[in-house]
Amino acid sequence: MKKFFYLVLLVLISHIISLIWWRSWMYEGFTGPPDVLAYFMLSDGERYYTLKEIEMFIVTLIILLIPYSFFKKIISKI
Repeated sequence: MKKFFYLVLLVLISHIISLIWWRSWMYEGFTGPPDVLAYFMLSDGERYYTLKEIEMFIVTLIILLIPYSFFKKIISKI
């Protein structure tokens, strides 16, 4: 249950960070994620922006899960 709580917390934090990143990219010209999903799904218009938002969420989730996995291994050895 504790692991599930931490994973849900990481997903929520990742979503909040990706929304901040989305607004910064859309309105202030901040750097965006790599165009990976757009090449595979061949989208344009509003769907392109939706794919960008999903990519931002995936990138932030991966960035948060990597340290979580290392800390989980360190804590389990203690």
